[in-house]
Amino acid sequence: MNKHCYRLIFSRTHGELRVVSELARSCSTEPGQSRGGHAPRLWVTVRRAVWLLGLALFAGPALAGGIVADGPAGQRPEVIATQNGLPQINITAPNQAGVSHNKYKQFDVDRQGAILNNSATMTSTQLGA
Repeated sequence: MNKHCYRLIFSRTHGELRVVSELARSCSTEPGQSRGGHAPRLWVTVRRAVWLLGLALFAGPALAGGIVADGPAGQRPEVIATQNGLPQINITAPNQAGVSHNKYKQFDVDRQGAILNNSATMTSTQLGA
């Protein structure tokens, strides 16, 4: 058949021109008929802008980490999330003098708390009174 034949139609859903098969039909009754101005394109643009604004407002604080470790490899503690959603900080091993240097860029603990793990082996941790 005609493998290099195609048509361009305006997709109201995507707000842009799309390549379609030569057999595709438009929604209008007459070929080449237009249904108004730029209202669909404006609506798609406004909808995308509102969606991005909502994403920035609501997802930003949820993705922001409260505890951010920073420093060289020997002074950077490991921050992981436990099964119940609490942050667990595995502090670095101490030096010969028994001092453990842990450097943080940010150390904000929310109301749920955080677990500081000072053990070199697997152990059970508990948060509470």
